[in-house]
Amino acid sequence: MEITPFSVVIPVIFLALATWALKLVNWVWLRPKKLEKSLRDHGLAGNPYRLLIGDLGEYSAFANHTKSKTISLSDDIAPHVLPYVHHVIQKYGKNSFMWFGPNPRVNIVEPDLMKEIMSKPNLFRKPPDPLGEIITEHVAGNILEL
Repeated sequence: MEITPFSVVIPVIFLALATWALKLVNWVWLRPKKLEKSLRDHGLAGNPYRLLIGDLGEYSAFANHTKSKTISLSDDIAPHVLPYVHHVIQKYGKNSFMWFGPNPRVNIVEPDLMKEIMSKPNLFRKPPDPLGEIITEHVAGNILEL
């Protein structure tokens, strides 16, 4: 049997496509379902994960519905500023989660838990903000030039 470039390229392409497909399935389905189970095991409640979009459809519907309403000074502002977050907290409780695509967002409203989270910055880290880092580097660079 003779080895040709074609007989080597096809398996390599197939292997690359299979690897990409496994990573995609993990990102879109397996990882979110594992995170959902973990959140529920820790006592948090929320909507079940929906493939790829999560709660974004409901989030935008709540936002559009709230935009059409007027607000007076005596109204509670929370349902108008973050209507979907307010809805999730009312439906599932103070410690709940919601989905932004395949990523869960945890709502913690209890003061004792918030205090504990804020006192452990190495354990509970904020996600990196690339725009903030760029601005910080730019400002620091301009200050050094002075």
